[in-house]
Amino acid sequence: MGRGVWGGQVAKAVTQGFAEGLSLVLQGRFGALPDTVKERIAAAERELLEHWLRRVHEATTLEAVFADH
Repeated sequence: MGRGVWGGQVAKAVTQGFAEGLSLVLQGRFGALPDTVKERIAAAERELLEHWLRRVHEATTLEAVFADH
């Protein structure tokens, strides 16, 4: 397996980890997530997931987490 393939798999795993972590934090703070939010999280790149994760602590609603994206 080449380094490029390995790096791609690691990047995908990291992104999946961010998505799972964000989902858990959002569920803990706001309750069950609508399917539209789950789909949005699943389709997002790592940088956007990280941005949303940083916003959770100051957001008063689930919608506020995603307000600017």
